[in-house]
Amino acid sequence: MIAPGFIGTETLRGILAPQTLEKLKQQIPLDGSASRRSRRVVAFLASEAASYLNGAVLDISGGRLEYFL
Repeated sequence: MIAPGFIGTETLRGILAPQTLEKLKQQIPLDGSASRRSRRVVAFLASEAASYLNGAVLDISGGRLEYFL
């Protein structure tokens, strides 16, 4: 299972205010394209290299922790 963090999609940009999006981006310790990194994880999981992987949750949030109270 893939557990992506914040991915700045067009839909999200249409819903959230620009200052909220910027605040979310600042909470991600690792810099880079979340969508590109997510695609790489999906490609890995579809490859033979991941054939023995099961029951795992891959957190690809860039180091940002989600808290639900």
